[in-house]
Amino acid sequence: METHMLLEYCQAVLDLCGTTFEVKKGGNDHDCYNRRDLNGAEQAYQEATAPVPEDPLPVSNLSSVKFEQSHCSEAAQLCNKALDLPSQVGENPDSERRRAALYGRLIKFYVLKSRHIEARSVWTRSQTNR
Repeated sequence: METHMLLEYCQAVLDLCGTTFEVKKGGNDHDCYNRRDLNGAEQAYQEATAPVPEDPLPVSNLSSVKFEQSHCSEAAQLCNKALDLPSQVGENPDSERRRAALYGRLIKFYVLKSRHIEARSVWTRSQTNR
């Protein structure tokens, strides 16, 4: 029952937040993602992280691409990295939605890997970091 509840929570978060996020204007990274050119989006998001490594947005976007490419372990590492970066809640009204999607992606990863203790831990962390 607990696994089922975690999957429902994860799906609800992803449905609510979406698995894609807006990126800063001027790049082709989001265009690639919208065209389902995941390799192009991956390259563009990696390039977007270089000039501002402390910005969680391109890291979050890259985690989404990695997850959709079935590189789930890399996606989970990127999710954790994005969540560990300083939150820009006051500067960006979408940051809470993005953080919720990152938590949802992490929970989904752990549930799919049958690592239910870690999934529960991420869920608890998501509730305390609101």
